[in-house]
Amino acid sequence: MPRFTIDERESIKEDIINKGKELFTIYGLKKTSIDDIVKSCVIAKGTFYSFFKSKEELYFEILEREESFREELILKMLQSNKSPKESFKEFLKDCLIYVENNEFLKSLNERKELDLLLRKLPKEKIEEHFYKDKTSGLAFIEKWQKEGILIEETPEVIIGILRSLFILVYSKEEIGEHIYSPVIDRLIDIIAEGIFK
Repeated sequence: MPRFTIDERESIKEDIINKGKELFTIYGLKKTSIDDIVKSCVIAKGTFYSFFKSKEELYFEILEREESFREELILKMLQSNKSPKESFKEFLKDCLIYVENNEFLKSLNERKELDLLLRKLPKEKIEEHFYKDKTSGLAFIEKWQKEGILIEETPEVIIGILRSLFILVYSKEEIGEHIYSPVIDRLIDIIAEGIFK
């Protein structure tokens, strides 16, 4: 296998990630092969394996990058000049808009690809992901609970409530497309009223 400079390695890895994301979004995890990815990147299969052990590992890295928007939006919420309740509602709306407009995240849920990932990836990697996912929300919830802004409920329950809201993004047809937006707006109001003191 040829030796690459640090810059070349970084460029190749980014290309694999970008082309992989395109292919996974169009065809899904199951129907995209490593051969498809290396052909799209014009690299040898051995080069792919020098970066990722499997296509599932590549998919997982893309997923973690796509979900990193939350940290940015949490920071924006905590730095907002609005009241905590109003900045929280804005945060939820921004998150929902991001998820609705992100084709990769939509395809992940529409094709139920998380189940396939959970079966194929090492248990430690999955546990680490869910831990990071949970702790990104725990920090602001615990902070606001200490300040007496949020109700005294376990942070895990509050995170569960928020996750249930995001599941609705994939149920637009069942809710009814013509009433989806007002339903989501009303649910955000109800959640905010229920968890803020």
